[in-house]
Amino acid sequence: MASEELQKDLEEVKVLLEKATRKRVRDALTAEKSKIETEIKNKMQQKSQK
Repeated sequence: MASEELQKDLEEVKVLLEKATRKRVRDALTAEKSKIETEIKNKMQQKSQK
């Protein structure tokens, strides 16, 4: 997935997190946010190594 798309996904997850009130939903969104951030970081590291 392109970094641009990942960034858009991350922004949307952040918006949903602000609206979420249920603990289970917030936990799921927080976990997804972490996964996306890790993926973005890994892509940036791969780019800098090339």
